[in-house]
Amino acid sequence: MYYRLANLLFLKAITPIHVGSGRGYGEVDLPIQKDSLGFPMIPSSSLKGSFKSHIWRSLSDGEKLAKIFFGPEPETAEEHFVGSVAILDARLLYIPARSLKGLYCYITTPKLLESFNRLLEVARSLGCDIKGFEEFDRLLQLSRALKEDEALTTLGGIEKLTLPLKEGTRGLVINEDFEFNAKQSEELLGFAQWLIGNKDEGDRLVVIPDHYSREVVSKSLLRRMRIRLLRGSKTVKPGGLWSEEDVPADSCFYTLILYSRVALPEVEEGRHMELREKYGSWEVEDVKQAFEERVVKKLGYLILGGHETVGRGIVRLELMGG
Repeated sequence: MYYRLANLLFLKAITPIHVGSGRGYGEVDLPIQKDSLGFPMIPSSSLKGSFKSHIWRSLSDGEKLAKIFFGPEPETAEEHFVGSVAILDARLLYIPARSLKGLYCYITTPKLLESFNRLLEVARSLGCDIKGFEEFDRLLQLSRALKEDEALTTLGGIEKLTLPLKEGTRGLVINEDFEFNAKQSEELLGFAQWLIGNKDEGDRLVVIPDHYSREVVSKSLLRRMRIRLLRGSKTVKPGGLWSEEDVPADSCFYTLILYSRVALPEVEEGRHMELREKYGSWEVEDVKQAFEERVVKKLGYLILGGHETVGRGIVRLELMGG
């Protein structure tokens, strides 16, 4: 399949998110999905399934559009063709963490920024027009140069988040156990305002060194106990006590949506014409416009993962390069 266009999509958590990895073997019974480095992620299959479900339920021609975008169901014997929309795994860009001063901040790392930059390069190579942070390369350089006891923040972040340390320096204390000397970065300010929009919230973005990143992110996750009682009593049901893990609200993930033209199967001429009449003639520009307007912008929000009946999994969709 040849993809010719793309969108960058941010998924900003409105409520905690639980995209589970199945039964755990460590300290948490139901952990969340993580990538190879231990950072939270959302598999593309979860995103595709959620989009598909919303398309079916929300649009009058949802069944037809779901097939055009994602292909027919495997068990549909009479129709076999590849969908015209591909969605990559959603990666973490920043996560809220506790701050001794200012209550909270948003944590990112050089590695998370570099992964984001690689996807930006792919998006731009596919015609995604993304502007607004021309000094991002300089921010990456400053991030890579951080010492183990340093963190980047903005001028407003120094005022909101830092405390006086020895020898006249100012520092951040994050998640109670991690202390960093604050370094001001104008490049971070521009990126934060582009990414978050609100200046006050943008001032809370902090880049910490990769050395502590996994520990800081792990301490920022929510871990809670769940209980299931026997009906009509206050007695715990056998096997009804377990722990689970969530990504906290206000975390930000990103993914790339790839578009191709609708490629109907090569079948006998009469059958091909029948499929063409049923699904129409869609070029890649038509697919992209329809997915932007009728799916992402129309929905505005998406529900991901499990436990939606107890208020988990709501994310706001923010499309770039549309």
